[in-house]
Order: sequence, then structure tokens, then C-alpha cells
Amino acid sequence: MRRASRLLGRLFFYLLVVFVVVYSVFPFYWAVISSFKPSDALFSPDPSFLPVPFTLEHYENVFLQANFGRNLLNSLIVAGGATLLAALFGAPPGPWLALRGGGGVWGRARLYSGLALPSVVVGLLFYLLLSRSGPLGFLNLLYTPWAMVLAEATLAFPLIAAFVLSGARGRVEEVRLLVRSLGGKERHVLPTLLAESRRTLAAALAAGFGGAISEVGAATLVGGDIRHHTRVLTTAIVVETRMGELHAALALGAVLLGIALLVTAFLVILERE
Repeated sequence: MRRASRLLGRLFFYLLVVFVVVYSVFPFYWAVISSFKPSDALFSPDPSFLPVPFTLEHYENVFLQANFGRNLLNSLIVAGGATLLAALFGAPPGPWLALRGGGGVWGRARLYSGLALPSVVVGLLFYLLLSRSGPLGFLNLLYTPWAMVLAEATLAFPLIAAFVLSGARGRVEEVRLLVRSLGGKERHVLPTLLAESRRTLAAALAAGFGGAISEVGAATLVGGDIRHHTRVLTTAIVVETRMGELHAALALGAVLLGIALLVTAFLVILERE
């Protein structure tokens, strides 16, 4: 009886894992294979789970667009700049707070609440700050890539800080004992803890970059989605979808997903070094 209960429990667990994996992966799989199908196959009453017939026409059309290179470059500059800016201000406070008990319950609650910041609200706030009638209007940053960097860095900041804080909290005593055993002082604990948190920092950078490069709400508000100037891949996908060019939107989405995977793989390699 007990053995049968264990088998049923394992079976239920494996079925749950399979369901979660399929539920998470299938939408991406369907989007990617649809980008390799001919245009008339997307709305076929008999959907195929394989890209048959196979075509690269939509990718060729996207890559040959005059503004594709600029959109791609804008995406990399904005997402990369936002991630680095957020890491510059978000990584050091993590170990510092960890040495002081994690900032307390309310401190962590305020930090973690930043993870739920609506991107549209952040974009609206920066729009008001950077508009001509706003307090920072004299900088003339509205509808420029730099305004997008500031808005997306604000969104990535709590994500990176929370990642680093969570990783550093569990290693405070271990690092403190290590520093003392090597004859170091208390002032040496913070830089050592920051150095020992590099693996957590790699994961935080991956999460921050992924959030920044996939953001669309704040980018549209403060960037204006201006062609050849502030349009990025995410806003280009929105434009193509509104125009009914779903295959072009799917091809751009696959490119965006590929960039995110490549950057994540690069950070994972750095983490292992």
C-alpha cells in the first residue's frame, strides 16, 4: 500500500513537471516554428507542429529591411546600457545590506516591491521628468535612446539588487570567517563578499538584461518609437503586428529571443570561470 502511494506520488510529480515544461516552452516553440512557415500556413485550419513547408523568406525580408540594423543596434545599446547602469548602482548595496542583516524586513519589502514596478508607470514618470515642462527638461533627453536607458535602468535596478542581496545574505558568516582566518579586518569583509557574489551577479545581469531588452512600455513612452532613431526590436514587433505582418513580427521575436539566449550563455560562461 505504501509502495503504491509512493509510485502514485512520483507519477503525479513527473506529470506536473511535464505539464509545467510544456506550458512554459510550447508557446516559444510554436512562435519559432511559425516564423519558418509560409504566410498562408499561419491561419491554416489544419495547424502543423512542424515547419512544413520550410521557408526563410520572412527572415530574409526582415534582415533586408533598411531599419533592421538600426533597430537591432538600438536594442543592444539601450538594454546593455540600462543593465550596466543598474548594476553599477544595484550590485554594491546588496552585500552592504547583507552585512547589516539584509536591511530588515521593511527594507527588503521595499526593495522586493520594486520588482513589481509597472514599466508603463516608470515610463510615464520619466516622461514627466524629461518633458520640456519637467524639472529635467533642459537636458533634452526625451525621445532619445538615453531616456530609454534611464527608464529601463530604473526597472532593472531592483531586480539586480534583489538578486545580489539574496545571494550575499547566505554567505555573510562564511566570508567573515574566511577573512578573519586570513588575518583580515572587518573592513575587508565587504569587498570580499562582493567578489564572492560574482556568480549571483552573473545571474542578476542576465535577468536585468533580459528584462531590459524585452521591455516595450517605458521604451515607447520616453523613446517615442521614432523610426531610424529610437525604434527597438520590441517596438518594431508591435508595429509589425498592428500592420498585420505577423510573420515579420514572429521573425523579429525569434531574433530577440536568440539575442537573449546568447547573452545569457555568455554570462553563464563567465560565471564558470
